[in-house]
Amino acid sequence: MRNLMLALILAWPGIPVLAGDLPNAALERTLRESFTGATAQQWKERLAQDEVQRLCSIHRNSPPPEIAQRIASLSQRGFKYPADGKLMG
Repeated sequence: MRNLMLALILAWPGIPVLAGDLPNAALERTLRESFTGATAQQWKERLAQDEVQRLCSIHRNSPPPEIAQRIASLSQRGFKYPADGKLMG
């Protein structure tokens, strides 16, 4: 029930909550309660941020233009079009 309440609070559009607003211990505890079957390696992978996530966190999702360009560039590198060429449907 607690996880459901937290998910509803975090998903409610009128309440902007960033992960950085939660104490690290509370955030980690909530994540661990949500993924009870995860191994230590899976936790390491889930909690590690890539460069895009790190930059967004540092700038609280409002990066200056040069950082925004870097984020866009990094994001575009990982984008792959479908092999069949169909973009929708």
